[in-house]
Amino acid sequence: MKAHHVLCAKADQSDLLTAIERSFALKPLADTWQQADADHGRMNTRTCTVSGDAQLMPQRERWPGSRSVACVDSLGYRSATGENAAMSRHFIATLKADAKLTGGQRVSTGT
Repeated sequence: MKAHHVLCAKADQSDLLTAIERSFALKPLADTWQQADADHGRMNTRTCTVSGDAQLMPQRERWPGSRSVACVDSLGYRSATGENAAMSRHFIATLKADAKLTGGQRVSTGT
């Protein structure tokens, strides 16, 4: 069985993060998926967009086997405090350009 990777680009990986952001500018989006849920006084919406051509990503040789790049935008609301929060995370993956498959993953960013 072959495993796939979905790697999150963090702020301290500026080369990878910049490369992923540039790849979205070079190629149209391939797929979009959205999920909304509410639990423990929080409402969250996650939207995943993917581009299926990691081939166009600069410095691609540094991430062999990569097939897609993704951006997951999260919007959250805490009913107890009335606070809104927004976050965008960028990923590179060996998965095909399938937004539900990529965005449906529970990913730890290590932070």
